[in-house]
Amino acid sequence: MYSHILTLEWRAYIVAIIVVFSLSSMSIAAKLANNAASGRTFNAFLQIYVALMAGITMLGAAFVGVPALMPPTFIAGAALSGAGVAAAILSIAANRLIVRNAGKVPGLATAHRADQRDQYQRAMRLSLLTASAILEEVLFRGYLVIIAFWLPDRLLVVITLALSVLCFGMAHIYGGLEEALGKLPLGTLTLLLALGSGLLWPAIVAHVCFNLMSSRGPVVQYGVLR
Repeated sequence: MYSHILTLEWRAYIVAIIVVFSLSSMSIAAKLANNAASGRTFNAFLQIYVALMAGITMLGAAFVGVPALMPPTFIAGAALSGAGVAAAILSIAANRLIVRNAGKVPGLATAHRADQRDQYQRAMRLSLLTASAILEEVLFRGYLVIIAFWLPDRLLVVITLALSVLCFGMAHIYGGLEEALGKLPLGTLTLLLALGSGLLWPAIVAHVCFNLMSSRGPVVQYGVLR
């Protein structure tokens, strides 16, 4: 971990790289999946997206630091897991309300169910959705929160934390404005969980549950499956 040797200028560069790639990873993955020889599938999109996010996560681990993850005791873990599940349920309800008001089908996708009859493809999709949720939490509620607390002024910290939620929503803009807005409740609740507990665990539980519960309905193909 090299954060202790970074000058202010290098910290600014690292922050810019992390933010820019976190915002563009979904669009890059959709474009690459569209051009893939294997065909335009949601799983191909997820595989590329997870790979891109893993790269950003490793960069953040090297230059920002590894955020605290696990609760110290089983009881604390169970309580925080329960809070995460509750946050996921609230986030799904809010997401559906926002997307429905925009005239779209709520969920992670708008078209038909892809490969629902293929158990292998579905298992792969659920695994990739879980991995993407974990990586997004490490990035948006881990690294960006650590970066926010680098700032010397409390007001700037608050503003930066709010912007991290906005960044999380805008990272999903490729699925449409309603999808980006629909992710703001999840981003807000997971941020509050991370700040309140000082750990990523409840935020990860919330995001994983959100993705898995949403995947039971129609899923946004982000333009990669037509």
